[in-house]
Amino acid sequence: MPSCKTVVSFFVPFTKKVVESNRYDKEVSYIWAKTYYECNKMINNLTGELVEYLKDFNATAATVQATHGFDEQLLKGQWSHKSAAYIAGLGELGVHSLLITEKGCAGRLGTVFLDINIEASKKQISEKSPCLYYLNGSCLECVDNCPTNALSIDDLNRALCYEKCLLADNIYTDLGPCDSCGKCSIGPCAYFE
Repeated sequence: MPSCKTVVSFFVPFTKKVVESNRYDKEVSYIWAKTYYECNKMINNLTGELVEYLKDFNATAATVQATHGFDEQLLKGQWSHKSAAYIAGLGELGVHSLLITEKGCAGRLGTVFLDINIEASKKQISEKSPCLYYLNGSCLECVDNCPTNALSIDDLNRALCYEKCLLADNIYTDLGPCDSCGKCSIGPCAYFE
């Protein structure tokens, strides 16, 4: 959106029940897959309705779908919800390359672009990383939980990761697109109460 002056970023956290459901099996839990699908759908509906609502206030807005807006060869999108949320101060990146917010890392992100100026929130800068590995080297559950070894301390093999994520689509065919694994986001940084 060439006239963009403000980017709004938000995080929808998964509940403890959703996270716990995905902890005890190699495969993605049904609850996790369903929540992933439903949350993406909710974000797309919410941001779409907000874009329409703002027209009544002479504001132009646009959005990017919650997921599946990426190049399937490079496995990278034109827009990164995670980068926008990081820049907006919603959290810090962990060794798993996920954003750890004040509510945890298990959840979904959304973005809305506006052609009006809104004063930015102050970025919360913490002296302590919410990632226990970066804080004191005490945790690598995200790396240990990765069922394909696609994740390491220094890298993420996107192709191997996505191959595993696509298995959820094959398992839960009654849902819509639910290509998610989530095993890297079920450690101690998954949710904060």
